[in-house]
Amino acid sequence: MILAFNQYPAGDAVTVVIPRGIPGIYGDELGVSFENPVESLDILASLDPTYGRKRIQLETEEEITRYIAVGSLIACEYCCGASSLVFPNGQAACGCAHSQAMRGLSAYLVKYHGDDFTDDYILRELARWKGLFFPKQMMTKYIQENQAGQFSPDIAALMLDFEGARAGGGQGGQIVPANLQDLPDMVGGC
Repeated sequence: MILAFNQYPAGDAVTVVIPRGIPGIYGDELGVSFENPVESLDILASLDPTYGRKRIQLETEEEITRYIAVGSLIACEYCCGASSLVFPNGQAACGCAHSQAMRGLSAYLVKYHGDDFTDDYILRELARWKGLFFPKQMMTKYIQENQAGQFSPDIAALMLDFEGARAGGGQGGQIVPANLQDLPDMVGGC
């Protein structure tokens, strides 16, 4: 099943990088909201298969393979310098709260919504939270990659449902905050 997230106008950097509202399907189930990233970070981190208080246990080979595949494509590099959420064996590559939250969400979606979410859409959900956790860095990264026309997995995932989200290369403007410096470097603790 492909889920539609076309809520915002294409090419609008703020709406591509900074999600709003309650995530579809899992938001109400877990009690998380993009409007409350710090509380949501704690809830999602509690599901982390390695460190969480309410650890998600991935049991099948398919679940573990998907979890590793998605976790290998994204990291919380802005606070801890890790290059992925997991090592190739599936073990946590970082113990920070942001990484725990993204691993917890990934495990939850693989385990309980594996038929609803493709790996690309799981990555997209992780990237959406990463945009909230590191707004200044992710906004800057989006703008730079958009202008260059080359995208890392996390930025490419953010643009999955935004037709024409690429506005760089002199092909049109994009709406950006008046001052990127006004955005926080990090939301939530490391």
